[in-house]
Amino acid sequence: MKLSQSKKFDPNILSEGVLEHFQEFIHEFNYVYDSLNREPPASCKEQVERTRWISLDKRKIFLGRFSHRNLQKQYIDLCSQTQRDTMSFEDMVKTFTDKFRLSANMTLANFKFRGLTQNENENFDLF
Repeated sequence: MKLSQSKKFDPNILSEGVLEHFQEFIHEFNYVYDSLNREPPASCKEQVERTRWISLDKRKIFLGRFSHRNLQKQYIDLCSQTQRDTMSFEDMVKTFTDKFRLSANMTLANFKFRGLTQNENENFDLF
């Protein structure tokens, strides 16, 4: 699922590879967020405050504009209200990554990989 194809990440529409799709979506989102050019308020004078504000803002933008309701529900299930209020973008990504890693079915993925066959007219690089 590309950010350009669907503006909201919905883990429920993916039958497999949720972790990989999520990681790719996050990479693309980082560029989109940078393009928004959001600046911390003037009250954030220290670099630590500015960095913290950006991380919280990034999490809010991701959850508010780029996350499907299904992902938002998972976020609510994974974290307490106190954690959600103070969680940084990086911590949120780690929380989802850990959840999606646990739900990945490596046995099924290996089975499918071993079942791949190269077509007769398909060159090796394309395969």
